[in-house]
Amino acid sequence: MQRSKTCTALTNLWLVLVLFIQLSCGRSEISTVYMNSYKMCGENGDYALSKDLMYQVKPDVSPETTTSTFRTCEMTFSVDDDHGRLCLAQDYPRVYIADKHAKLKAYDGLDESKLIFSVGYGEHWADTEKCTNSRYISLLLASDNPAQPVHITDITINLKVMHIASDRRRLDMAYDACEKTYPLDHSEVSVYNRQRPSDLKRTDGIELKIRCQVTFERQSSSDRSICFVYIPQGKPDCSSEWVLYVLKERNNLDEENILYKLDCKTDPKALKTHAWCAPNKTEHLTLLHYRNPDHVIWSNDSSVERPETYRVLVSDFPGGDVRELLRKTEARLAAQSGSNSAGFNMWWVLLAAGIGLLLVIGAFAYFSRRKRCGGNRSKDSEAAERESSIARREEEDDDDDVE
Repeated sequence: MQRSKTCTALTNLWLVLVLFIQLSCGRSEISTVYMNSYKMCGENGDYALSKDLMYQVKPDVSPETTTSTFRTCEMTFSVDDDHGRLCLAQDYPRVYIADKHAKLKAYDGLDESKLIFSVGYGEHWADTEKCTNSRYISLLLASDNPAQPVHITDITINLKVMHIASDRRRLDMAYDACEKTYPLDHSEVSVYNRQRPSDLKRTDGIELKIRCQVTFERQSSSDRSICFVYIPQGKPDCSSEWVLYVLKERNNLDEENILYKLDCKTDPKALKTHAWCAPNKTEHLTLLHYRNPDHVIWSNDSSVERPETYRVLVSDFPGGDVRELLRKTEARLAAQSGSNSAGFNMWWVLLAAGIGLLLVIGAFAYFSRRKRCGGNRSKDSEAAERESSIARREEEDDDDDVE
């Protein structure tokens, strides 16, 4: 019985450890590739990904060394599933070419027929995200002069290649993501009011747009609805008097064109997590973040309209049941929050759990040995008593013979 209880305790502790490790790995995996690595380019430059794996593309594999030139790098990213499409996004600082002979190109597909962008000397790619129609993205970094190698130290690249259903797609209602259309295909996109200045990695400020519009286009089946979940990040900062709208069509604030409205200063919903879904079979809608024009806000100043004051999860949700969407989202966010909290002290918890496991194993070994030893002592005692009884009987028989 004691052994059974100990084994059960060991099993339960192991299950807790496994669950903890799973929670600590909440979001999709990130892998990094470099465009001046011979190992990562050319014949070795084919990368398969899924919605749980994202690739970062950086320029220099070893920026601390003096090796700064190379000839050509080609990379191909692919996905193979029923919803196999990719999105090419970028972090700050944006793609920029300062080498006079270098050129960076991105293609939607395996050939050069569908160009996503081509950036040469003195140029940059300003888009936040572009998604493909094919299952492939091809990247080419090369010199336009065979006699002149590319100086990688003059190249800025912070690209991300993601599955269209990745949980890492992000837009900010600030400036360069505005006035563009983004596809939804079994997708979820995180939308924030603006980035933190530290994430911009630049010292000069850009004035935030008074009206920032982003359009979402459902490209999945008609049984899915365009929905969102609004999540305040603490108490919302309403200092810019922002208002969030959902519109049928862009650039139209007529009452009949407004599907949803949230006024930060006057609407109590701004303080609560809530969900909303568009009418069935809606193929596109526009999210508008409107700021009072009396407030001039700069990207490198967070004193007005705190960065990330809200998060809106936009998705093409199956069925369009608002309560079901809210229930699933809240459960997932609670699990992610627990994962992040657990991850903060992960190694301490793992160490404590390991020590606890060793203690349980030690206790199990101790009690098992004690039980065996106790059984042996009991058997030895019984044998001694039998021998003593036999000896007494023999002595009594001898006494009878003497008489």
